[in-house]
Amino acid sequence: MNRVKQIASLVLTGVMIISSTACSKKAARQEILAVTEAFSKGVSSLDAEEILRNVDGMSGSAADTFRNNISLGNVPCLECDLKQAIADTITYRVEEDSIEIEKNTASIRVEFSIVDFESATAELTGSPDKFIDAVKSCTNTTDYLVTLELVKSDKTWLVDAESIKALEGLYSFINYEFHFFNKITDEIFIEALETVGIKESDITVFEDTYFYYKDKDSAFSVIVMASAKSYKGNEYFFARCLMLKQLRISSNITIIVTTLILKVQTSPETAATM
Repeated sequence: MNRVKQIASLVLTGVMIISSTACSKKAARQEILAVTEAFSKGVSSLDAEEILRNVDGMSGSAADTFRNNISLGNVPCLECDLKQAIADTITYRVEEDSIEIEKNTASIRVEFSIVDFESATAELTGSPDKFIDAVKSCTNTTDYLVTLELVKSDKTWLVDAESIKALEGLYSFINYEFHFFNKITDEIFIEALETVGIKESDITVFEDTYFYYKDKDSAFSVIVMASAKSYKGNEYFFARCLMLKQLRISSNITIIVTTLILKVQTSPETAATM
């Protein structure tokens, strides 16, 4: 009889251990899902503080650098609304069945999606509003499947700081350079040169017309450039600049006044022959 009781006691103990383990894993699973959800929500809304609250091992200068890297506050003024429109397209989906737990470490997969802004704006030139409309109407997305590693620290599950590196692709739009304005055509270039007495017949070789976004400060933001060479070996340079003058009316309203400036520069040799 005692033998039967001992066996029954061992079986009951085993059942209790198994039950306790199952409950512990269930609780861990719920905590991991909650942390992953909060972290992913922060990622999709560019909320650095929400992200950092759910990350282990990132503080001090590393946290400050991360805040700065995902802030749109440092974006050139012409690009702010466009990049916010891109950020607004970020979505996520937590793959709950992908959770793997082993003692004080775990992993889970999250799929982040963002508008394919490069293909949406590849052929565009013009004002930022034109780019924003293209982004908002684009249905193509770029997807990033990220595996988050989690650690249990002080009885709390947090995303390991190394997992932050997996967000670089998703956040690449923050530092992406958009070129809003048209390239200078040969006709525009020649007209500009004629204003300083240089004739079309003087020009023998057109250099590749190019343009780029240059953010010097809030009052001098876009430079468009082209150049050419003459049969005399002189070099001609033409730039079209967009000046921005910001008049702050209140803390919430900024009026931007734009002024186009045409400018032609020639080499000293050219000036001597004119």
